Amino acid sequence: MADIESRTTRVTLFAAWARRNGRNPDLPENLRAGYEAGWRELIQCGLREFADAEDSTLVSSIIGVLAMGKGQFTLGRLAVAFSEDESAEMLRSTGWI
Repeated sequence: MADIESRTTRVTLFAAWARRNGRNPDLPENLRAGYEAGWRELIQCGLREFADAEDSTLVSSIIGVLAMGKGQFTLGRLAVAFSEDESAEMLRSTGWI
């Protein structure tokens, strides 16, 4: 995934999270099949690209896609919403590290 694809993926994840949390309208029935096919393709792309991913934004985007693709929307959101430093600080503040 190139940088533009990483940004597109992140926008897709935030839109999906917002839809799930009442901030986006429900998906019209006539678009559902295409939407679901797009998610399946995005998941497969993430699985293919993960092994060679080096960029931290790309890695977190792929993790977000994989998590949300399995219905783990909170985990997916956390993966893309916070940098490594921010995540580490959250864990430190709760005593996990």
